[in-house]
Amino acid sequence: MYHRTSTLHPDNEEKRSFSQLYILDEDLAIAERLSDPANALCKNQIMEKLRHLMSMNPFPQAYKMMHQVEESEKTKAESCGESMPKISMALLQKRYQDQRRYGAQKCNEVAVIFTSADGEPPLVRDLRIHLKCDN
Repeated sequence: MYHRTSTLHPDNEEKRSFSQLYILDEDLAIAERLSDPANALCKNQIMEKLRHLMSMNPFPQAYKMMHQVEESEKTKAESCGESMPKISMALLQKRYQDQRRYGAQKCNEVAVIFTSADGEPPLVRDLRIHLKCDN
C-alpha cells in the first residue's frame, strides 16, 4: 500500500499548493494561500495564526531541509561540472511502536533526506517526496 503526495516543486506553470508552500518565505506563502480562490473569505490574521501553529510542526521543517539539501547539491554539482543527483525525502514510520498512539515528535526524527545516483533510499520507506515528477 502507498500514498501519493505532491512533489516539492509544482510541474510547469502550475501554482504552488499544499506542502509546496512550506519552502517559501512565510509572507510569500501566506500571500499564495490567500490568492487561492478557495481561501477568498479567509482573513490575513487567521492565516498568520495558522502559520504560527505550523512553525511548531516538524513536517514543514522537513520540507525546508529538503529544499536546503537541493540547493546545496545543485551548487556542488554545478561547481564540479556533474549532473545533480536525485534527491528524495522519506517520512518514516516507527514500525515497532504501538500504532494506536500518535504522540507528537519530540525531536527532528520525522524525515530522512538523501541523495543517490539512482534515487533509491538506503532504507525501508513509507512516504517519499521528490523534487519534480518524473513519471
